[in-house]
Amino acid sequence: MPSTVKGIRLKLGLLQHRSPSHPRQIAGYLTVPPLAEALGLPPPWGYHQIKRGTVAIPRDAATGLSLFPDAPETLEVCRPLRMGQRTALRSCVTLCHLAPRRAAAGGGPARV
Repeated sequence: MPSTVKGIRLKLGLLQHRSPSHPRQIAGYLTVPPLAEALGLPPPWGYHQIKRGTVAIPRDAATGLSLFPDAPETLEVCRPLRMGQRTALRSCVTLCHLAPRRAAAGGGPARV
């Protein structure tokens, strides 16, 4: 059956757009999965904290990803959430001041 469907799609010129299977890496930033891994937690934990508002971090306009600064201080700020010593990280000012300066020409984070 898959080969039949594939043959029909090829004859009609209908190509499927597949997204990359590898996680995107942004220089100077951590996405949710690497941050969760560094904290010793599964990635869904990080997404759940963002969704419920415990961690208030805006998505990057260029990539659509939630980006955390790749700095030891980021882990120090997020670790109390993991241990239950802190109930929320509502102000991303703590994290945003850690972020590397973006290039004036590019405006967004550089992809690796």
